[in-house]
Amino acid sequence: MEEYGFVQGVDYERSNLGENEAADYFITLDMAKELAMVERNEKGQQARRYFIACEKRLRTISEGPQLPNFSNPADAARAWANEFEAKQQALAVAQQVQQQLVEAKPKIEFFDKVAVSINSISFEDAAKWLKLPGLEGRNKLIKRLKEDKILQKNRSPYQRYIDEHYFEVEAQAYQAGEKGKRLASTTRVTPKGLDWLLKKYKS
Repeated sequence: MEEYGFVQGVDYERSNLGENEAADYFITLDMAKELAMVERNEKGQQARRYFIACEKRLRTISEGPQLPNFSNPADAARAWANEFEAKQQALAVAQQVQQQLVEAKPKIEFFDKVAVSINSISFEDAAKWLKLPGLEGRNKLIKRLKEDKILQKNRSPYQRYIDEHYFEVEAQAYQAGEKGKRLASTTRVTPKGLDWLLKKYKS
């Protein structure tokens, strides 16, 4: 540490152990890089080649953001390495966010479906809200809508009224004994549909 001028509290921290115990050192990332470059082994050679390559690339940069003009090539290489690591970290974060969005997609779609259902109401509630003479109650309202060719015999709206966003049709799965799962549809009235029905049948 003395040979390369590392400073305690800046480049490393030393654990407070007893006199007869081996000390642990916690070094910074920059110190680790410098140590890697001076190591006389294969890893040290790889580190030196990497930083040399970084220095060469710095010299070829003619466009884009300019890095500080370090007089020490090792400092310039370190700055480039830090920039590279920052980009890699940003890429990793972006990939993580993308993965989270993919995993959350079914939940988002489910929430959107539930939110639509909350904004629409049943025929029973629609009849209570409309309070139209002769259309009191769910059955009378449905009967009138069938007579006026707004609802089909199965109580599903004709497509043009769905396209106008007067009604919503929700498909729900249910267990039909030995026959397995079946689908049933439920028609609900949207806020726009309530306003349309009120204007259409208000005397």
